[in-house]
Amino acid sequence: MSHILLVEDDPDSVDIYETRFVRAGHTVRVAEDGHAALRLFQQEPPDAVVIDIMLPGKIDGFSVLEHVMDEEAPPPCIVITALAGDENRERAEALGCAAFIEKPLSPRALLAVVEEKLKRNGEG
Repeated sequence: MSHILLVEDDPDSVDIYETRFVRAGHTVRVAEDGHAALRLFQQEPPDAVVIDIMLPGKIDGFSVLEHVMDEEAPPPCIVITALAGDENRERAEALGCAAFIEKPLSPRALLAVVEEKLKRNGEG
């Protein structure tokens, strides 16, 4: 199946989303901050990236998204966030995200969006 990079700092959310992805047959790597996300992305580019906007440290989800979208053939990036509002949605979409989803969200709904974006991208 597909390789998913999950960029999320909340341990409970990581556990829930990772479990759902793995049960669906995907491989998941987890980054709890922007630095780790960029490092993991460079080591082995994933088929899809799920990114929270609010991350600890100096590199937020928007910065990770911007870096990923600068790649020659970027994977679909799904932004998940508690930062509701048109300004954040517009910024994420301007950077090229494939989907913008406000928290809270069900793991099943997130999996459905990720798999739909993977299919559109020819993965999965």
